[in-house]
Amino acid sequence: MRDNTLVQKEQQRQSGDTFIFRYEDLMDNIEGTLEAICRHVDVPYDPRMLEYHKDERAWFGASAEPGAPPPEPKDHAKLRNWQIKQPIMERRGQWKAHLDKMEIREIEDSCGDLMAYYGYPLEDQG
Repeated sequence: MRDNTLVQKEQQRQSGDTFIFRYEDLMDNIEGTLEAICRHVDVPYDPRMLEYHKDERAWFGASAEPGAPPPEPKDHAKLRNWQIKQPIMERRGQWKAHLDKMEIREIEDSCGDLMAYYGYPLEDQG
């Protein structure tokens, strides 16, 4: 949370050094968000950037079979290579299936102001 609070302060300073986007905004407009990121870092946008997961390179010196399940976390290089080869996936709201009401309340108690700042509704209103 501390890191996000620092990012929030930097964003409010409007120095132009930071570029903040929400996962939800990326999912709503992947190409537009990527184009904006490229403009921010002064890199030409190329639509092939959206096909990164089709690159056959063996990242981190490890290979992965297409469609294979994720490797064990203990094999970090293979796991990272596998992760890089995954397409962007819609995962909004999946966190709700992994937290109970008490955990959600704890997060919202700690981060509610920051969540509101970034436009996230609070789940636990009572």
